[in-house]
Amino acid sequence: MKRMGSFSFRALVGLLASLALFSSLGVAEEFENFSTEGIARAQGLVLSVPVPKGWVARDLQRPGVVKEFRNPETGGRDAFLIVMPPDQGGEASKEKFLQVYSEVNAPRRFFPGVEHLHHEEVADAGLPAVLFDYNVAVPQVAPEVLQFRTYAVVVGGKVVHFQFYTVGPKGEDHRSAFAAHAAEVLKAAAALTPKS
Repeated sequence: MKRMGSFSFRALVGLLASLALFSSLGVAEEFENFSTEGIARAQGLVLSVPVPKGWVARDLQRPGVVKEFRNPETGGRDAFLIVMPPDQGGEASKEKFLQVYSEVNAPRRFFPGVEHLHHEEVADAGLPAVLFDYNVAVPQVAPEVLQFRTYAVVVGGKVVHFQFYTVGPKGEDHRSAFAAHAAEVLKAAAALTPKS
């Protein structure tokens, strides 16, 4: 079984440190916590997830979507979703998760019908994590595409997908805009993960 290379969480933190300059200019993003407590689709998992201040929460009637948040300043073209695949059964082990999610055909199995760019294990994230980048073409935004970055992680024995997307031209990659938010989300999820 082929496995993909590793993405360094330390490199992501380094990138964020280099962006600290922007915070002095007032460009840094502020976050508020959203709790999954009491939401049936969270399957009993209580997460406190950072969300950019001012983003609007929406309930989607799609399987597994715990909550979607959209940025009203971009007309909803930037979004963050918390997704828990339904019917997970028992507890997800780190080993089984990484075996299944890092496998070379995982993107086609988990996200069929989209343009896959790459996926890789996220090293040093503090929890089992795999990153997926892909584009989704939808008529509503054509000729632009939805540019997704999904972090599949294991928290509290459950698989959770943190999905970030924006709308942009197919030939350009705007996923770096998610870096600060993604780092905060992974840090919050890692804090709930027992260290072995």
